Amino acid sequence: MEKDYSQHQSNKKDLFQMSLLRRAYEILVMADYAPQLFARVILPLYQHDYVVCDRYFYDTLLTDLSGDVITDPQNAIDRYRLYEKIIPAPDYEFYVQIPPEVSMERKDDIPDIGYVRDRKEFYDAFAEANEMYIIDGTKTPSEVCETVLNSVFD
Repeated sequence: MEKDYSQHQSNKKDLFQMSLLRRAYEILVMADYAPQLFARVILPLYQHDYVVCDRYFYDTLLTDLSGDVITDPQNAIDRYRLYEKIIPAPDYEFYVQIPPEVSMERKDDIPDIGYVRDRKEFYDAFAEANEMYIIDGTKTPSEVCETVLNSVFD
């Protein structure tokens, strides 16, 4: 699988070398995300006191665009600075950080450990730059939940 993943990534990077195509793809991804953002975040913010999001906008930016369209973590951070002007800012931001090897043990739909390592590099830099609360993802789900609740309600 590793060779297939490496070839797949190489092909995508070659494809996105053309800046017009790279920009068009980013616009397409963001246009696809906009209705979800409206329906799942913006509208509920007008209807409820609290809205809890798993992943939120960062996942679209860091998973769907990073590594191909956005080629390095600092570029992702800079790009977020543009988008954060029009996207509701969360009151609390958490990053459940987990070693790539543990991710591979827990999930069976990850194409290659290289995929996880690539994304982790982006997420780590992004979390640090945005001063997110970093949670140890090797803890049990109950412990992670307790950490979040204590952070919000203390």
